[in-house]
Amino acid sequence: MLNNESIISIIIPTFNRVKLLKSTLSSIKVQSYTHWECLVIDDGSTDGTEELLVKRCNEDSRFRYIKRPVTRQKGASTCRNIGLELAIGKYILFFDSDDVLLPEVLESRMQAVLKNPEYPFHVFQTARFNNKIQDSDAVWNSLSKPNASDLQDFLNINPVWHTSGPIWSKRFLIQNNLCFTEGVNSWQDWEFHIRVLLLHPSYLKINSKETMVYQRFHEEEAINKLNALDIQLNRIQLLFKLIEAFKAEKQFDNIQVQKQFFKLFYFVIQKMPFKELDKKLWQHIEEELYLVPKLDVCFWKQYVHFKERYHGRGTYTFYKLLKRLKKQVFNKRFPVDDFSNRTWYQIKRN
Repeated sequence: MLNNESIISIIIPTFNRVKLLKSTLSSIKVQSYTHWECLVIDDGSTDGTEELLVKRCNEDSRFRYIKRPVTRQKGASTCRNIGLELAIGKYILFFDSDDVLLPEVLESRMQAVLKNPEYPFHVFQTARFNNKIQDSDAVWNSLSKPNASDLQDFLNINPVWHTSGPIWSKRFLIQNNLCFTEGVNSWQDWEFHIRVLLLHPSYLKINSKETMVYQRFHEEEAINKLNALDIQLNRIQLLFKLIEAFKAEKQFDNIQVQKQFFKLFYFVIQKMPFKELDKKLWQHIEEELYLVPKLDVCFWKQYVHFKERYHGRGTYTFYKLLKRLKKQVFNKRFPVDDFSNRTWYQIKRN
């Protein structure tokens, strides 16, 4: 068992991804930086994950295999939190079971971290690939913008970094009670990073090829298997939780913040089946976002309502009128459905 040599703890949640997990663990094992531990938290796999991890742990004691207790909620967020609770490293890297590290990456990252230990976290780049790392064609997002713009980018659903991007000071996470929201299956990483940024921490972004993690795109991605309605309901739940976080930091009594939340609710609601758009949900949103002009709320509520139903008899003409009003009036007041500034995975690799 590692003790003071375990400088960084790599935390990986997994569920029935044994084929992908094998290459992920292999990429960690061959790191030139040897002062690590890797905690793999199993969310109830039935595909041979346990056999793989038992073998890995026997071969290298730096690997630790943990099963999620049945008394804890299922999900990647719970598994990450369990890993954080059990980690013995000074630094934390949250990793996914389909991510891959080139052999020198951890060493390059830790050199940067140890050179600037005063920062509570350091952010590094992530690139995507499909079959081979050599085929990687785009990076996660730009790390060149000022830190002051990052919170707004996240709120625009333009996440600046991937889950595997930061290396965290464990002390910073624990002291600020920062953990992942359990019981949700979408946007939990996004919401976690927004809560971090609400604290206005100082942090360093480093954009170099030597520190890049590679994220695999594949058919088994968990989000692709989720029911569409479940995804949207989870996102609604997270948005209300985020509102409470903004209130706690006394940053919610601001019309621009509340307008941004209205945009986020609209982004989710427009993807929901019409029958799920009940009056209680809209009422709850209006009560929370009390600074958003009622005229805008009323218009966009009607717009999404008739956008869903415009093919029905007697509604198409009214929908055309709403589209005209949107273009001529409401987009100029408050462009609720405009997320055109997103650069997430649209930046080509050099």
